[in-house]
Amino acid sequence: YGVDVLLGGASGLGLKTFLIGGVGYYRTSRDAPSPLGDPRTDLGWSGGMGVGIGLMSRFEVDVRGKFILVPRPKEAGGTDKSFTVTGGATLWF
Repeated sequence: YGVDVLLGGASGLGLKTFLIGGVGYYRTSRDAPSPLGDPRTDLGWSGGMGVGIGLMSRFEVDVRGKFILVPRPKEAGGTDKSFTVTGGATLWF
């Protein structure tokens, strides 16, 4: 779980770009969850950008890419890195 902040973009027609930044807790263990507790989670940071296309004044579709970095000590396996690509639709109220 975590929080992302989106900078840029707005409702309306046309092409828009935006930046994304965030912080969250990420699961860094591939072990199955045990009844005694949650698997290992670590604090991580994310950043990326996206592009949206306004199809109507209050509706747009977008695609965004986000790089995730979870710093960990070398003894714990080192820093985890990943990249996600997400697509979606936004209805502005």
